[in-house]
Amino acid sequence: MKFMAWSAVGLAAVGGALFVVVAAFTGISTSAGERFFNCQCDSAIGPDPSVTATASPTSGVCDSDEEWDSSGVPTTNPYASLTVASGDTEITEWRRDCISAMASAPLQTPATSKTNTGFAVECARELALMRVGSQAEPLDSAPAAMVREVIYQASAALTSGRCDTPAGDTSEPVGAGVPAGQAEYTHPTGSCAQNSESTVVELPSRLADQGLCGQRVQLDAVSPGDLIFWDYRQHAPTRVGVAVDQTRVVTADPSTGQFAVIEIPAGGDARAKRVLAGPGY
Repeated sequence: MKFMAWSAVGLAAVGGALFVVVAAFTGISTSAGERFFNCQCDSAIGPDPSVTATASPTSGVCDSDEEWDSSGVPTTNPYASLTVASGDTEITEWRRDCISAMASAPLQTPATSKTNTGFAVECARELALMRVGSQAEPLDSAPAAMVREVIYQASAALTSGRCDTPAGDTSEPVGAGVPAGQAEYTHPTGSCAQNSESTVVELPSRLADQGLCGQRVQLDAVSPGDLIFWDYRQHAPTRVGVAVDQTRVVTADPSTGQFAVIEIPAGGDARAKRVLAGPGY
């Protein structure tokens, strides 16, 4: 089991190729450093269209058998200051969009293989299941609003000791139980990038911005309350839901216009992210 310490990250575009150097991780090679950077991109904006997707739950670019020492990982993303010259035609659009996303996305360590437990986790499962059968309107924004509300209420339960339904009534419209974001609140900030047992998690309103949040989770370690993103288009997820167990998620069903429990999509398209605190987080 290897523990790694952080010191610096460097990136440079040379001769049309992107080289990522993670000199800071003891025992990490340049090729592993490039994989590390690709993990940041894959977690933030989805799969590289030039790479064939894999259906295996533990063979993605963010998966590793090694354990990282969280005390040595920076709390801010060192990739956030990266920029690409507007006239640079050598870098792909996927990498260009990735570097733009790094300004807001938290730094990803290898996808966790640990399941999550605790009061907030169970609360999120119950709150998500309460949505099943209710209307998901408008269809393009209701899933993100549901996710934002469920996570807000579930994380607040750690402080209140109660798993309250939104506004105390499941008939309330989606979004009724969480403060409205400010007009300029379009990027994940604050609790989006941090997991703390004393922090209420207030996700961004937009689905694409929610996709930047949380710690990557291996698909075979998905737990209730984890966020599942899929159907990536133009380097952003277009669907989201709240996991209620390892294989199922509550999301909007386009065929009925209602929230429903469906199987987590297979085929390498789904990404799981953890935003709720639990033991060890």
